[in-house]
Amino acid sequence: MRFPRATHLVILCERKTHALEDIQVLKAVFGKLELTMNTDKSKLVNLRIDKDGFDFLGFHHRRLPKLFKAGKFYDLRSFPSKKAMKKMRAKVKEVTAPRSRLFWSPKQMVDKLNPIIQGWENYYGSVDPAVSNQYLKEVDWNLNRRLTLYWNKNHRESICTRRRSQRCFRAWD
Repeated sequence: MRFPRATHLVILCERKTHALEDIQVLKAVFGKLELTMNTDKSKLVNLRIDKDGFDFLGFHHRRLPKLFKAGKFYDLRSFPSKKAMKKMRAKVKEVTAPRSRLFWSPKQMVDKLNPIIQGWENYYGSVDPAVSNQYLKEVDWNLNRRLTLYWNKNHRESICTRRRSQRCFRAWD
């Protein structure tokens, strides 16, 4: 049997003793399969007490409050991790920053960015939309800022001030 090089796994348990037992069982099974568990990346988290949570597949999972008419209840919520957010901002900068792209038309820039943005929305926006969309709005703000910089560099006429160029930029849609 062949496993992928990096197989990810999360185990959720009610009690710490159950979690420690499950870890021992996993180590035994991995030993039979001649696999090892990366202890540097493995950690035991108490979601009821800790405010830390854990990162898994680009998401940060943490217990957060949900507000209802009857009161506040805590639930496991998922949203993009800090590392994923940093990668998204870097990708936007990578696409918009090169000076050679100043000669691109706005349509070319939008055509280049749309598949990237749609991919993020499909992956991060569908898991827990109530929380994830707040983080995706930050990416949207960063994207608007980068495109405004692109527009201002591309149109350096004295008539077009910074505020007016932002209005011009929004007229692309």
